[in-house]
Amino acid sequence: MKVLLILLVSVLVLEGLVKVEAKRYEEIGGRHQGDIMLTNTQQDAAEAGGTSIVQDAYKWVKGIVPYEIDTVFSKPQVAQILQAMGEITSRSCVRFIKRAGHREFLNITGSPTGCWATLGMNALSNQVNLHPEGCMRTGEIVHQLLHVLGLTHPQSRPDRDFYVLVQQDSIDPTQAHNLNKYQQGVIDDFGIPYDYESILHCQPDAFGSTTSDRASVVPLDNVDIGQREAMSLKDVRKLNKMYDYDFCGICVRDHCN
Repeated sequence: MKVLLILLVSVLVLEGLVKVEAKRYEEIGGRHQGDIMLTNTQQDAAEAGGTSIVQDAYKWVKGIVPYEIDTVFSKPQVAQILQAMGEITSRSCVRFIKRAGHREFLNITGSPTGCWATLGMNALSNQVNLHPEGCMRTGEIVHQLLHVLGLTHPQSRPDRDFYVLVQQDSIDPTQAHNLNKYQQGVIDDFGIPYDYESILHCQPDAFGSTTSDRASVVPLDNVDIGQREAMSLKDVRKLNKMYDYDFCGICVRDHCN
């Protein structure tokens, strides 16, 4: 009986460790909101307000994203990355193509620094980093690819306090800034309502304090938040507002000119 009890406790502890570790990969990089790398201009806009952090110049031209994948990834991992790209291209006019001399391109790396990405397209560097041990589920990759396309976390919206309660006393004090909300005009939500179901929404224990067992972000409705399975309908709508067919060009059978 004691052996069975010890085994049960061990399983529960291990499950808890897995959950913490899975969540931590989006936070361990120490970047903006955990997993977004901003340019200096974007950082200034995020902090001071008044200027959009993803202007038209940060959109990928005609929705085409040339990419290179680091050789550190195994064949199955490369297949996962391509599957995540397919999830996006199947529901939008965005296309991912292998780099062939393109100056602006997406560099997909696998350093052990967590899951993170640059925001939108910029002339200096465009990167998605996927820790091979913790960022390789399709939904986790889609999350980062959406950042590269210019989408941000719902919990940072200026109107988020109408939808979630951020419990400051449950947050790690050194990480509290990662749950700040943007000022008006910093991001464009294209008139789409708040999205609890977004693949970009933080988990309830985001940046939580190790001394608190309460959630750091609590939805003000009876819903779950923080899924990493698939894009929500509002994720898709927002993506297609940003990269509409007029922006991409004429689209025939998922190919844009």
